[in-house]
Amino acid sequence: MSNCYSYLNQIFYTPKKFDHNWEWFDAYMLNKENLETFCSISSNPLVKEIEQVKTIEDVQPNQKDSLFWCIYILFHGVVHYQTIQNKHKNTEMDEKQSILKFIIENATMIKEHAKTNKLKLSQVRLKEIQSELLLDKTTSFYVFYILAIYYKRNIIIKMDEVYMHFLANECEKDTYLITRNQGKYNIQMQCLKEEDKEHIMQSCIQIPFDKEKPLKGVSTYKVSELEKLAFTLKLDIGNKKKPEIYQMIVSKITELQN
Repeated sequence: MSNCYSYLNQIFYTPKKFDHNWEWFDAYMLNKENLETFCSISSNPLVKEIEQVKTIEDVQPNQKDSLFWCIYILFHGVVHYQTIQNKHKNTEMDEKQSILKFIIENATMIKEHAKTNKLKLSQVRLKEIQSELLLDKTTSFYVFYILAIYYKRNIIIKMDEVYMHFLANECEKDTYLITRNQGKYNIQMQCLKEEDKEHIMQSCIQIPFDKEKPLKGVSTYKVSELEKLAFTLKLDIGNKKKPEIYQMIVSKITELQN
């Protein structure tokens, strides 16, 4: 210890004569070895969790109604979602109650929005959506349309070679992607890059969520148009005739939707 005092004395007072062994101070240096020993940053679980949250790009909710939770997480954030822990059912019910109130108070606006986007949304259908919201265990695409309006998010839901586009906020350019894998939905937390959005629209088939059938009547299509749709869906149509090709396409799209 006396050597340390002597060294400090030489720093602040004259004469200055540094004749001590520098290795005495190795234990106090902020080098890599000492940082790992004293700080143990790499083994801190809290730091690991924070770093993981910062780098999360995709989230697949474990809850049964994963489509609802995808847009909930997109709006409220991953950290908020993680703090809910085992209170998901209560949180889901409280949130859906708020959305129900929003529908009742903004029915006219919702119907006008649907009309502007050429969607079918009658007063009867709106009532059915209110019931579905509270009673059904999973979110239908009609209900999801209302959720998109409520959260003011533009969403593309992609299911293999088909997609639905929910344009809920015309003032917002950003569009987010939800994909489905083995019956579970996955939300991409970063908005879609324009080139990725264009690729989906050009390489996949857009289908409506507000109609009973995913396609128009068979008579509205040329054979070449149906062949192109079949190719996109990776269907082997062989030498089948137009009605058969059409039915194959409808069956495949329906399968992807459900």
